[in-house]
Amino acid sequence: MGHASFVYRNADVNLICDPWLSGTAFNRGWRQISEPRFRPEDFASISHIWFSHQHPDHFYPPDLRRIPPEVRARITILYHHTIDKKVVRFCQSLGFKEQIELRDRRWRELSPDVKVLCGTWFDRDSWLAIRSETSTVLNLNDCVVDSDHLAKQIARAVGPVDVLLTQFSYAEFQGNADDPLRQRASAAEKLRRIAIQVRNLHPRFTIPFASYVYWCHPENFYMNAEMNRVDRVAAFLERELGARAVVLYPGEIWPIGSEHDSIASAERYRIDLEAKLAAGPTEVPAGIPRETLDRAAVAFVDRQARNNSLLAYFPRRSTVVELSDVLRADGRPLRLILDMSGMRETREPADITMHSESLLFCLRAPWGSNALHVNARFTSHGSHDRFFDFFKPTDWADHGYALEPKRIPLLVRAAARRADNVVRRKLARA
Repeated sequence: MGHASFVYRNADVNLICDPWLSGTAFNRGWRQISEPRFRPEDFASISHIWFSHQHPDHFYPPDLRRIPPEVRARITILYHHTIDKKVVRFCQSLGFKEQIELRDRRWRELSPDVKVLCGTWFDRDSWLAIRSETSTVLNLNDCVVDSDHLAKQIARAVGPVDVLLTQFSYAEFQGNADDPLRQRASAAEKLRRIAIQVRNLHPRFTIPFASYVYWCHPENFYMNAEMNRVDRVAAFLERELGARAVVLYPGEIWPIGSEHDSIASAERYRIDLEAKLAAGPTEVPAGIPRETLDRAAVAFVDRQARNNSLLAYFPRRSTVVELSDVLRADGRPLRLILDMSGMRETREPADITMHSESLLFCLRAPWGSNALHVNARFTSHGSHDRFFDFFKPTDWADHGYALEPKRIPLLVRAAARRADNVVRRKLARA
């Protein structure tokens, strides 16, 4: 159905995964290479919707609102268990039939013939296994399964896999425009990751997906140069790994195990991508007045203080942002220091350069900095981590992990899980 979306049909179960059918994602940073054929009225044939995580290329509220209300009332939502409940509550507000929170790695029956197993990944993402009497489909989407240990964990939980669907190209900032080597290395790492998954999961078929996007903004258009393209990925699967690759273009139907002309499908993607790249960026940034930024900064600091009371003990947290579209009286780009007292001009070295529109988005949206890191609409000066570290507490609070005393046990458990996974991954690599 486009990018990271597909429909699984088996008897009474018609399950669509991660529908993103229109528009841009990540603050106008991404567009789909090929237009999805699925339309809001087509949800009339759907019984279940599963979302892997809250990123807009997987969970896209505008498309959900376009589903006719009488159709929503017949669809069950599947999502992994979370603390913040945002996705579940949003779907409740739209009048979907039911919202089922899938417990981590516990099989759930959808019908006598179909059951699903959802595994949470670092408290944010998740994967889904769909099992019937005849086959098992494993959708890893964006989950970072990059070691033998992590892949074997999933293999033990799921069992034999017939069809693997997995991300095949980078999907976040990979260096500035003058650093193509970093982008090339990241693209190569994605292929190594696929090799690890195929080696440990032994799927009969592998579907490359969740990477059918291009960077569509003037500030990030350079990111398209080194990204993996599906024709090359399919060739890598077939020639280097001895795996059977299946490339599906929007609207195509594949009965599991049947013959499919993947070369023709990959060629359609190539033609679409070349046309998009030849046309150039589609977006135009909008300049934001300084007074609007100042008001947003005041509101941001106030929200940080209310949602994360323990930040009062970290008064030196700050970051310096250079605005590419706002000049000082001497003609140089304006630099602003942002800390827990607000925002003001400075001549200190910048950590990061971005358009005023991006800074406003980070200040207003709790997920703004997360989106900025994905859409790569910025230039790093070697210390951009300071900027993203400054915004992390807001991102944590948005997912239910506020920095306040009553939430400390949750934060400790989440940190312990993350640390355990990081250590295990490094040991597995070693």
